Amino acid sequence: MTLNELIDIHRIAKIDLLYLNTEEFELPILKGIDLTKFRPKLIVVEIFDLGKNFFESINKYLSSYSYKFLEKIPNSNDYIFSC
Repeated sequence: MTLNELIDIHRIAKIDLLYLNTEEFELPILKGIDLTKFRPKLIVVEIFDLGKNFFESINKYLSSYSYKFLEKIPNSNDYIFSC
């Protein structure tokens, strides 16, 4: 089941904040939401990069939907993106 399907099932009309902490499955989950239809104002993604370029991949994907990287939350592995 995709995030889109869950949003539809629960009839969610608006998302202000999307927070993902899914142990390296953040990008597939992001790809499961229609970011043109559901446009969270902020997306926070926990990224443990460990040399796997997760940040670059997520940043590139979100940039293609006009999201911009804002900042890394201090003392955490959370990265904030906004539209």
